[in-house]
Amino acid sequence: MEYESLYRSLWERLSQKGNSDSTDFAGLSNEISRTELAIDAADTISREQWTESLAVAASMAVPGFPWSTPQVVEAAERWIGTIIAHIERKKDVEQSISGDVFRTICANSVQPYFKSVSRDSTSTYVLVGSKGTKSSNFSEQKWKSNPQCIACFSWALDKLLPEDTVDAISYILPVILALLDDYDTRAKTRGVNLAIVLLGKCSDEFLRKSGIAGMIEKSIEGSLIFRSDNDGLELLGTSFRASIQLTRIQYTQKSDPRYTEHWWKLAGKIVSNSLYVSDNVAALTVLCANVSAICEALGPATARYLRPFIGLLTKGLHSPAHMNPKLCQLHQVSLEQINAIANVCPQRIHVYAAEIIAALAYSWTTAKDASSDAVGQLKVSITDLVKNLHQICPEETKLALSQLVESGTVAGWENIV
Repeated sequence: MEYESLYRSLWERLSQKGNSDSTDFAGLSNEISRTELAIDAADTISREQWTESLAVAASMAVPGFPWSTPQVVEAAERWIGTIIAHIERKKDVEQSISGDVFRTICANSVQPYFKSVSRDSTSTYVLVGSKGTKSSNFSEQKWKSNPQCIACFSWALDKLLPEDTVDAISYILPVILALLDDYDTRAKTRGVNLAIVLLGKCSDEFLRKSGIAGMIEKSIEGSLIFRSDNDGLELLGTSFRASIQLTRIQYTQKSDPRYTEHWWKLAGKIVSNSLYVSDNVAALTVLCANVSAICEALGPATARYLRPFIGLLTKGLHSPAHMNPKLCQLHQVSLEQINAIANVCPQRIHVYAAEIIAALAYSWTTAKDASSDAVGQLKVSITDLVKNLHQICPEETKLALSQLVESGTVAGWENIV
Protein backbone atom coordinates (compact mmCIF):
# COMPACT_ATOMS: atom_id res chain seq x y z
CA MET A 1 0.00 0.00 0.00
CA GLU A 2 3.00 2.34 0.36
CA TYR A 3 3.28 2.60 -3.44
CA GLU A 4 -0.39 3.56 -3.79
CA SER A 5 -0.19 6.17 -1.05
CA LEU A 6 2.97 7.61 -2.63
CA TYR A 7 1.55 8.19 -6.09
CA ARG A 8 -1.76 9.48 -4.77
CA SER A 9 0.07 11.92 -2.51
CA LEU A 10 2.11 13.12 -5.48
CA TRP A 11 -1.06 13.71 -7.51
CA GLU A 12 -2.63 15.79 -4.75
CA ARG A 13 0.54 17.83 -4.28
CA LEU A 14 0.45 18.91 -7.92
CA SER A 15 -2.86 20.67 -7.35
CA GLN A 16 -1.14 22.91 -4.83
CA LYS A 17 1.98 23.32 -6.93
CA GLY A 18 -0.02 24.44 -9.94
CA ASN A 19 -1.04 27.54 -8.00
CA SER A 20 2.17 28.30 -6.11
CA ASP A 21 5.45 29.90 -7.06
CA SER A 22 7.26 28.59 -4.00
CA THR A 23 7.58 24.99 -5.09
CA ASP A 24 10.16 22.53 -3.78
CA PHE A 25 11.01 21.07 -7.17
CA ALA A 26 14.03 19.18 -5.86
CA GLY A 27 11.85 17.63 -3.20
CA LEU A 28 9.33 16.53 -5.80
CA SER A 29 12.05 14.87 -7.83
CA ASN A 30 13.21 12.97 -4.76
CA GLU A 31 9.66 11.85 -4.00
CA ILE A 32 9.36 10.40 -7.49
CA SER A 33 12.59 8.49 -6.91
CA ARG A 34 11.08 6.98 -3.77
CA THR A 35 8.51 5.19 -5.92
CA GLU A 36 11.29 2.91 -7.21
CA LEU A 37 11.96 1.73 -3.66
CA ALA A 38 8.24 1.29 -3.05
CA ILE A 39 7.91 -0.83 -6.21
CA ASP A 40 10.79 -3.06 -5.12
CA ALA A 41 9.30 -3.45 -1.64
CA ALA A 42 5.75 -4.18 -2.80
CA ASP A 43 4.52 -7.79 -2.74
CA THR A 44 2.08 -7.24 -5.58
CA ILE A 45 0.92 -4.25 -7.57
CA SER A 46 -2.33 -4.63 -9.48
CA ARG A 47 -2.82 -3.53 -13.07
CA GLU A 48 -5.26 -0.92 -11.82
CA GLN A 49 -2.57 0.56 -9.58
CA TRP A 50 -0.05 0.53 -12.41
CA THR A 51 -2.47 2.44 -14.63
CA GLU A 52 -3.37 4.92 -11.89
CA SER A 53 0.29 5.59 -11.18
CA LEU A 54 0.98 5.95 -14.91
CA ALA A 55 -1.39 8.93 -14.95
CA VAL A 56 0.53 10.51 -12.06
CA ALA A 57 3.93 9.91 -13.63
CA ALA A 58 2.69 11.19 -16.99
CA SER A 59 1.48 14.43 -15.45
CA MET A 60 5.02 15.20 -14.32
CA ALA A 61 6.74 14.25 -17.58
CA VAL A 62 5.26 17.06 -19.69
CA PRO A 63 7.27 20.30 -19.99
CA GLY A 64 5.55 23.64 -19.63
CA PHE A 65 3.88 23.16 -16.25
CA PRO A 66 4.93 24.82 -12.98
CA TRP A 67 6.52 21.63 -11.59
CA SER A 68 8.16 20.47 -14.82
CA THR A 69 11.80 21.11 -14.07
CA PRO A 70 14.33 19.01 -16.04
CA GLN A 71 15.01 16.95 -12.92
CA VAL A 72 11.32 16.20 -12.35
CA VAL A 73 10.72 15.35 -16.01
CA GLU A 74 13.72 13.01 -16.08
CA ALA A 75 12.63 11.20 -12.91
CA ALA A 76 9.05 10.93 -14.20
CA GLU A 77 10.20 9.43 -17.51
CA ARG A 78 12.17 6.73 -15.67
CA TRP A 79 9.09 5.98 -13.61
CA ILE A 80 6.93 5.77 -16.74
CA GLY A 81 9.35 3.31 -18.30
CA THR A 82 9.05 1.03 -15.26
CA ILE A 83 5.25 1.22 -15.26
CA ILE A 84 4.82 0.51 -18.97
CA ALA A 85 7.25 -2.41 -18.77
CA HIS A 86 5.02 -3.95 -16.05
CA ILE A 87 1.78 -3.22 -17.92
CA GLU A 88 3.14 -4.72 -21.16
CA ARG A 89 4.99 -7.44 -19.21
CA LYS A 90 8.24 -6.94 -21.10
CA LYS A 91 11.30 -4.70 -20.94
CA ASP A 92 12.45 -2.01 -23.37
CA VAL A 93 8.96 -1.34 -24.69
CA GLU A 94 8.25 1.76 -26.73
CA GLN A 95 6.40 4.38 -24.70
CA SER A 96 3.01 4.15 -26.39
CA ILE A 97 -0.36 3.25 -24.91
CA SER A 98 -3.38 1.41 -26.22
CA GLY A 99 -6.88 2.80 -26.45
CA ASP A 100 -7.92 0.81 -23.37
CA VAL A 101 -5.17 2.32 -21.24
CA PHE A 102 -5.90 5.78 -22.63
CA ARG A 103 -9.61 5.53 -21.81
CA THR A 104 -8.84 4.28 -18.29
CA ILE A 105 -6.47 7.20 -17.67
CA CYS A 106 -9.05 9.68 -18.94
CA ALA A 107 -11.91 8.14 -16.95
CA ASN A 108 -9.95 8.16 -13.68
CA SER A 109 -7.68 11.18 -13.94
CA VAL A 110 -9.14 13.61 -16.50
CA GLN A 111 -12.91 13.42 -16.74
CA PRO A 112 -13.55 13.95 -12.98
CA TYR A 113 -12.09 17.44 -13.40
CA PHE A 114 -14.29 18.18 -16.39
CA LYS A 115 -17.72 17.67 -14.84
CA SER A 116 -20.08 18.13 -17.75
CA VAL A 117 -23.56 19.44 -18.17
CA SER A 118 -25.27 18.69 -21.47
CA ARG A 119 -25.84 21.64 -23.77
CA ASP A 120 -29.25 22.38 -25.20
CA SER A 121 -30.24 20.54 -28.34
CA THR A 122 -29.15 23.37 -30.63
CA SER A 123 -25.54 23.06 -29.48
CA THR A 124 -25.05 19.31 -29.84
CA TYR A 125 -22.99 17.67 -32.52
CA VAL A 126 -22.78 14.22 -34.03
CA LEU A 127 -19.46 12.53 -34.61
CA VAL A 128 -19.98 10.34 -37.62
CA GLY A 129 -18.11 7.06 -37.35
CA SER A 130 -17.21 7.41 -33.68
CA LYS A 131 -18.69 6.50 -30.32
CA GLY A 132 -19.25 10.12 -29.27
CA THR A 133 -22.62 11.76 -29.90
CA LYS A 134 -22.83 14.97 -27.89
CA SER A 135 -20.61 17.76 -26.76
CA SER A 136 -20.46 18.99 -23.21
CA ASN A 137 -20.43 22.31 -21.45
CA PHE A 138 -17.84 22.17 -18.72
CA SER A 139 -19.39 24.53 -16.22
CA GLU A 140 -17.35 23.31 -13.25
CA GLN A 141 -13.79 24.05 -14.27
CA LYS A 142 -11.98 21.96 -11.67
CA TRP A 143 -9.18 21.44 -14.15
CA LYS A 144 -8.04 25.02 -13.62
CA SER A 145 -7.04 24.30 -10.04
CA ASN A 146 -5.84 20.81 -10.96
CA PRO A 147 -3.60 21.40 -13.98
CA GLN A 148 -2.01 17.99 -13.56
CA CYS A 149 -5.04 16.50 -15.32
CA ILE A 150 -4.21 18.55 -18.42
CA ALA A 151 -0.57 17.46 -18.26
CA CYS A 152 -1.67 13.85 -17.87
CA PHE A 153 -4.08 14.14 -20.82
CA SER A 154 -1.41 15.78 -22.99
CA TRP A 155 1.01 12.94 -22.38
CA ALA A 156 -1.62 10.26 -22.92
CA LEU A 157 -2.87 11.76 -26.19
CA ASP A 158 0.68 12.08 -27.48
CA LYS A 159 1.40 8.41 -26.67
CA LEU A 160 -1.95 7.02 -27.84
CA LEU A 161 -1.62 4.60 -30.74
CA PRO A 162 -2.96 6.30 -33.91
CA GLU A 163 -5.06 3.27 -34.81
CA ASP A 164 -6.93 3.56 -31.48
CA THR A 165 -7.63 7.29 -31.71
CA VAL A 166 -11.00 7.20 -33.48
CA ASP A 167 -12.53 4.87 -30.89
CA ALA A 168 -11.30 7.18 -28.12
CA ILE A 169 -12.55 10.39 -29.75
CA SER A 170 -15.37 10.90 -27.25
CA TYR A 171 -12.74 11.12 -24.50
CA ILE A 172 -10.51 13.45 -26.50
CA LEU A 173 -12.67 16.04 -28.19
CA PRO A 174 -14.53 17.48 -25.17
CA VAL A 175 -11.26 18.24 -23.36
CA ILE A 176 -9.73 19.95 -26.39
CA LEU A 177 -12.86 22.02 -27.04
CA ALA A 178 -13.09 23.05 -23.38
CA LEU A 179 -9.56 24.41 -23.54
CA LEU A 180 -10.07 26.11 -26.90
CA ASP A 181 -13.24 27.82 -25.70
CA ASP A 182 -11.69 29.06 -22.45
CA TYR A 183 -10.86 32.75 -22.04
CA ASP A 184 -7.35 32.13 -20.70
CA THR A 185 -4.61 32.45 -23.32
CA ARG A 186 -2.48 29.68 -21.79
CA ALA A 187 -5.44 27.29 -21.83
CA LYS A 188 -6.22 28.16 -25.45
CA THR A 189 -2.60 27.54 -26.42
CA ARG A 190 -2.65 24.12 -24.78
CA GLY A 191 -5.91 23.38 -26.59
CA VAL A 192 -4.49 24.32 -29.99
CA ASN A 193 -1.38 22.20 -29.43
CA LEU A 194 -3.53 19.24 -28.43
CA ALA A 195 -5.71 19.78 -31.50
CA ILE A 196 -2.59 19.60 -33.68
CA VAL A 197 -1.65 16.28 -32.05
CA LEU A 198 -5.17 14.96 -32.72
CA LEU A 199 -5.05 16.04 -36.36
CA GLY A 200 -1.84 14.08 -36.79
CA LYS A 201 -3.36 10.86 -35.44
CA CYS A 202 -6.57 10.72 -37.52
CA SER A 203 -7.07 10.42 -41.24
CA ASP A 204 -8.06 13.56 -43.14
CA GLU A 205 -11.17 11.76 -44.39
CA PHE A 206 -12.38 10.97 -40.87
CA LEU A 207 -11.72 14.50 -39.64
CA ARG A 208 -13.52 15.94 -42.64
CA LYS A 209 -16.55 13.64 -42.76
CA SER A 210 -17.09 13.54 -38.99
CA GLY A 211 -17.24 17.32 -38.82
CA ILE A 212 -14.42 17.41 -36.26
CA ALA A 213 -12.13 19.47 -38.51
CA GLY A 214 -14.83 22.12 -38.97
CA MET A 215 -15.62 22.16 -35.27
CA ILE A 216 -12.00 22.68 -34.26
CA GLU A 217 -11.51 25.28 -36.97
CA LYS A 218 -14.43 27.29 -35.62
CA SER A 219 -13.06 27.13 -32.07
CA ILE A 220 -9.57 28.21 -33.17
CA GLU A 221 -10.73 31.08 -35.37
CA GLY A 222 -11.00 33.47 -32.42
CA SER A 223 -7.36 32.79 -31.54
CA LEU A 224 -6.05 34.17 -34.85
CA ILE A 225 -5.68 37.56 -33.19
CA PHE A 226 -2.52 39.02 -31.72
CA ARG A 227 -2.63 39.32 -27.94
CA SER A 228 -0.01 41.25 -26.04
CA ASP A 229 -0.04 39.04 -22.93
CA ASN A 230 2.68 36.53 -22.07
CA ASP A 231 1.30 33.61 -24.09
CA GLY A 232 -0.25 35.66 -26.88
CA LEU A 233 2.54 35.18 -29.39
CA GLU A 234 2.70 31.41 -28.96
CA LEU A 235 -1.09 31.22 -29.30
CA LEU A 236 -1.00 33.23 -32.53
CA GLY A 237 1.71 31.03 -34.05
CA THR A 238 0.15 27.69 -33.10
CA SER A 239 -3.31 28.89 -34.18
CA PHE A 240 -2.07 29.78 -37.66
CA ARG A 241 -0.28 26.45 -37.87
CA ALA A 242 -3.44 24.56 -36.89
CA SER A 243 -5.70 26.65 -39.15
CA ILE A 244 -3.48 26.02 -42.17
CA GLN A 245 -3.52 22.29 -41.43
CA LEU A 246 -7.31 22.31 -40.98
CA THR A 247 -7.85 24.22 -44.23
CA ARG A 248 -5.76 21.65 -46.09
CA ILE A 249 -7.80 18.85 -44.56
CA GLN A 250 -11.22 20.33 -45.31
CA TYR A 251 -10.75 21.88 -48.73
CA THR A 252 -8.87 19.64 -51.12
CA GLN A 253 -10.25 20.66 -54.52
CA LYS A 254 -9.24 23.97 -56.05
CA SER A 255 -12.43 23.89 -58.12
CA ASP A 256 -14.44 24.19 -54.89
CA PRO A 257 -15.26 27.92 -54.35
CA ARG A 258 -14.74 27.41 -50.62
CA TYR A 259 -11.12 26.44 -51.27
CA THR A 260 -10.01 29.89 -52.43
CA GLU A 261 -12.40 31.62 -50.03
CA HIS A 262 -10.90 30.00 -46.94
CA TRP A 263 -7.30 30.52 -48.02
CA TRP A 264 -8.07 34.16 -48.73
CA LYS A 265 -9.60 34.35 -45.27
CA LEU A 266 -6.33 33.21 -43.70
CA ALA A 267 -4.43 35.71 -45.86
CA GLY A 268 -6.74 38.42 -44.56
CA LYS A 269 -6.01 37.38 -40.97
CA ILE A 270 -2.28 37.88 -41.55
CA VAL A 271 -2.82 41.31 -43.05
CA SER A 272 -5.26 42.49 -40.36
CA ASN A 273 -2.96 41.32 -37.57
CA SER A 274 -0.02 43.13 -39.13
CA LEU A 275 -1.85 46.41 -38.53
CA TYR A 276 -1.79 45.86 -34.77
CA VAL A 277 1.61 44.30 -34.05
CA SER A 278 3.40 47.58 -34.89
CA ASP A 279 7.16 46.98 -34.60
CA ASN A 280 6.94 43.81 -32.52
CA VAL A 281 9.69 41.81 -34.22
CA ALA A 282 8.64 38.42 -32.83
CA ALA A 283 5.00 38.96 -33.87
CA LEU A 284 5.99 40.12 -37.35
CA THR A 285 8.14 36.99 -37.73
CA VAL A 286 5.22 34.74 -36.77
CA LEU A 287 2.89 36.44 -39.24
CA CYS A 288 5.39 36.54 -42.11
CA ALA A 289 6.31 32.86 -41.66
CA ASN A 290 2.80 31.78 -42.75
CA VAL A 291 2.74 33.60 -46.08
CA SER A 292 4.49 30.87 -48.09
CA ALA A 293 1.95 28.19 -47.09
CA ILE A 294 -0.88 30.41 -48.33
CA CYS A 295 1.00 31.15 -51.55
CA GLU A 296 1.55 27.45 -52.13
CA ALA A 297 -2.18 26.77 -51.73
CA LEU A 298 -3.50 29.73 -53.73
CA GLY A 299 -0.96 29.86 -56.52
CA PRO A 300 -1.70 32.79 -58.87
CA ALA A 301 -4.76 33.65 -56.77
CA THR A 302 -2.28 35.03 -54.22
CA ALA A 303 -2.32 38.14 -56.42
CA ARG A 304 -5.36 39.41 -54.51
CA TYR A 305 -3.12 39.94 -51.46
CA LEU A 306 0.09 40.77 -53.32
CA ARG A 307 0.13 44.46 -52.33
CA PRO A 308 -0.36 43.97 -48.56
CA PHE A 309 1.94 40.93 -48.48
CA ILE A 310 4.79 42.78 -50.18
CA GLY A 311 4.24 45.74 -47.86
CA LEU A 312 4.41 43.50 -44.78
CA LEU A 313 7.49 41.59 -45.91
CA THR A 314 9.50 44.59 -47.06
CA LYS A 315 8.64 46.33 -43.78
CA GLY A 316 10.44 43.51 -42.00
CA LEU A 317 13.56 44.18 -44.08
CA HIS A 318 13.70 47.88 -43.17
CA SER A 319 15.36 47.22 -39.84
CA PRO A 320 19.04 46.76 -38.92
CA ALA A 321 19.61 43.02 -39.34
CA HIS A 322 22.87 43.02 -37.38
CA MET A 323 21.33 44.43 -34.19
CA ASN A 324 20.17 41.10 -32.72
CA PRO A 325 19.39 37.51 -33.76
CA LYS A 326 15.61 38.12 -33.74
CA LEU A 327 15.90 40.86 -36.34
CA CYS A 328 18.16 38.69 -38.46
CA GLN A 329 15.59 35.89 -38.27
CA LEU A 330 12.83 38.29 -39.37
CA HIS A 331 14.92 39.26 -42.40
CA GLN A 332 15.54 35.61 -43.28
CA VAL A 333 11.86 34.71 -42.97
CA SER A 334 10.84 37.74 -45.05
CA LEU A 335 13.23 36.74 -47.84
CA GLU A 336 11.83 33.20 -47.96
CA GLN A 337 8.27 34.47 -48.21
CA ILE A 338 9.06 37.03 -50.93
CA ASN A 339 10.69 34.24 -52.90
CA ALA A 340 7.55 32.12 -52.54
CA ILE A 341 5.36 35.00 -53.77
CA ALA A 342 7.62 35.64 -56.75
CA ASN A 343 7.42 31.99 -57.77
CA VAL A 344 3.62 31.78 -57.68
CA CYS A 345 2.92 35.24 -59.14
CA PRO A 346 5.64 35.66 -61.80
CA GLN A 347 3.34 37.73 -64.05
CA ARG A 348 2.65 40.30 -61.32
CA ILE A 349 5.81 40.51 -59.25
CA HIS A 350 7.51 42.89 -61.72
CA VAL A 351 5.28 45.71 -60.45
CA TYR A 352 6.99 45.45 -57.07
CA ALA A 353 10.53 44.69 -58.25
CA ALA A 354 11.92 48.15 -57.42
CA GLU A 355 10.32 48.14 -53.96
CA ILE A 356 11.66 44.68 -53.18
CA ILE A 357 15.18 45.43 -54.47
CA ALA A 358 15.31 48.61 -52.35
CA ALA A 359 14.36 46.63 -49.23
CA LEU A 360 16.96 43.98 -50.04
CA ALA A 361 19.58 46.68 -50.44
CA TYR A 362 18.74 48.09 -47.02
CA SER A 363 19.00 44.63 -45.45
CA TRP A 364 22.34 44.03 -47.18
CA THR A 365 23.74 47.39 -46.10
CA THR A 366 22.83 46.94 -42.44
CA ALA A 367 24.34 43.46 -42.40
CA LYS A 368 27.51 44.07 -44.44
CA ASP A 369 29.83 44.65 -41.49
CA ALA A 370 28.51 41.81 -39.32
CA SER A 371 30.28 38.46 -39.30
CA SER A 372 27.93 35.96 -37.63
CA ASP A 373 26.87 32.75 -39.38
CA ALA A 374 23.24 33.95 -39.45
CA VAL A 375 24.19 37.21 -41.19
CA GLY A 376 26.38 35.27 -43.62
CA GLN A 377 23.41 33.07 -44.54
CA LEU A 378 21.26 36.18 -44.84
CA LYS A 379 23.60 37.64 -47.47
CA VAL A 380 23.45 34.39 -49.44
CA SER A 381 19.64 34.46 -49.31
CA ILE A 382 19.57 38.09 -50.50
CA THR A 383 21.81 37.23 -53.45
CA ASP A 384 19.68 34.21 -54.35
CA LEU A 385 16.47 36.27 -54.24
CA VAL A 386 17.94 39.01 -56.45
CA LYS A 387 18.97 36.34 -58.98
CA ASN A 388 15.51 34.77 -58.89
CA LEU A 389 13.86 38.14 -59.47
CA HIS A 390 16.24 38.75 -62.36
CA GLN A 391 15.13 35.49 -63.98
CA ILE A 392 11.43 36.31 -63.51
CA CYS A 393 11.48 40.00 -64.44
CA PRO A 394 14.95 40.86 -65.83
CA GLU A 395 14.23 44.38 -67.12
CA GLU A 396 12.66 45.69 -63.91
CA THR A 397 15.34 44.06 -61.77
CA LYS A 398 18.23 45.46 -63.84
CA LEU A 399 16.71 48.94 -63.74
CA ALA A 400 16.26 48.85 -59.96
CA LEU A 401 19.81 47.56 -59.45
CA SER A 402 21.40 50.13 -61.73
CA GLN A 403 19.61 52.97 -59.97
CA LEU A 404 20.85 51.78 -56.58
CA VAL A 405 24.43 51.33 -57.80
CA GLU A 406 24.50 54.74 -59.49
CA SER A 407 23.17 56.48 -56.39
CA GLY A 408 25.79 54.79 -54.23
CA THR A 409 23.09 53.37 -51.97
CA VAL A 410 24.63 49.92 -51.94
CA ALA A 411 28.19 48.88 -52.74
CA GLY A 412 29.32 45.64 -54.31
CA TRP A 413 26.15 44.93 -56.28
CA GLU A 414 27.52 45.79 -59.72
CA ASN A 415 27.82 42.12 -60.63
CA ILE A 416 25.31 40.57 -58.24
CA VAL A 417 23.41 39.00 -61.18
